[in-house]
Amino acid sequence: MSGPGNSMYWLTTASSKERMLNYMKDYFERGMMNIVSMDTLDEMKCIVREQGFIGAPGRCKDDRVIATALAVAAYAEQLQPRLLQMKITRAVTKSQETMTPEEITVGKNVSNYLKYIGIYGAERKATLE
Repeated sequence: MSGPGNSMYWLTTASSKERMLNYMKDYFERGMMNIVSMDTLDEMKCIVREQGFIGAPGRCKDDRVIATALAVAAYAEQLQPRLLQMKITRAVTKSQETMTPEEITVGKNVSNYLKYIGIYGAERKATLE
């Protein structure tokens, strides 16, 4: 996500596995993600939580679910906070889809100009104080 040199690793422990699967469950139930792989959906049906164990018991597989949950955890902990900080949301993205490139450029230029002359930034600083 952030290029070479900023690589992150994930140590899978019982608590980190539970955390990433909880992220996935939450995003899935809230409709924030779509699973398009039938194989992944089939594996999701096998995941159980028993006596501290979370995963697919017996001969069931959970590789796709774990990979998906890892991606969701990376999004939730790394990418989503940055998107929120930059005020990039689904609503903003959808509204920009209907705008022409010229309208987007004009909006950015106006915003940059207002920041430059101190109107936009001063208003925001007053709100924060």
